[in-house]
Amino acid sequence: MSATIACKQCGATNRLGVLFCTQCGAKLDLTEKNVQRSVKKERKREHREDRGMVGMVSQWIRWLVFAIVLGSMIALVMPAGQIGEMGETQDAERLSQKIEMLRIAILDARAQQLLVFEKEVNAYLQQAVQGQRAPGGFSYQLKEIRVDLEPDQIKVGFGGNLGPLPLTYTVKGTGQTGPQGWRFVPASVSIGHLPLPKVFRARVQKQLAGVFGGMVEEQQILKRLTLWDPQVDQVRIGTGGRVEP
Repeated sequence: MSATIACKQCGATNRLGVLFCTQCGAKLDLTEKNVQRSVKKERKREHREDRGMVGMVSQWIRWLVFAIVLGSMIALVMPAGQIGEMGETQDAERLSQKIEMLRIAILDARAQQLLVFEKEVNAYLQQAVQGQRAPGGFSYQLKEIRVDLEPDQIKVGFGGNLGPLPLTYTVKGTGQTGPQGWRFVPASVSIGHLPLPKVFRARVQKQLAGVFGGMVEEQQILKRLTLWDPQVDQVRIGTGGRVEP
């Protein structure tokens, strides 16, 4: 704090502690009452400056929070982009035929290997799950589902609406075969462009997996797969014969 005192003769402002005015040389009125008045005035000025600084910082914080929330909302509803190659009706029919071939091979207890293409899977899933709702009170209206097959990972994208809000889910993971056949092992889940916190991940994975609840025959075949050899945009699958349930 640097209190000042005004010269009564010329009105110049002088630093408190100076005996004579630096402007006109007149002796300053340094009575106790006048000095206290000057000190109080300086304190009020500094208090106003502090409040102004606090207000400015508070306003910047509010704008920053607003920007973060707005950015998060945009990232949440912004589609994550199309993944995988979408096939046509004939591609879905070809996969249906391959599924039937695997089913017959399993019933005959003989080995069977097939090459399945990404576009066939996407066309088949589009026909199978379009318009379904995920269970568990999750009012997510599914409109599209696509997979992206890579040698080291599988990406599954769910596109739809939660009420009027467009939302896309992307689940990344790997496919593995074992004693229980083939299973998908999720590694991460995102909504739009935002990663889903781990605390919510298991529930969302379970609800989205419920979309395939009605695909009983397909799930039974997956449980009997003994070969899973993924490549870019395709995967070689096979069964070694009968597998007891």
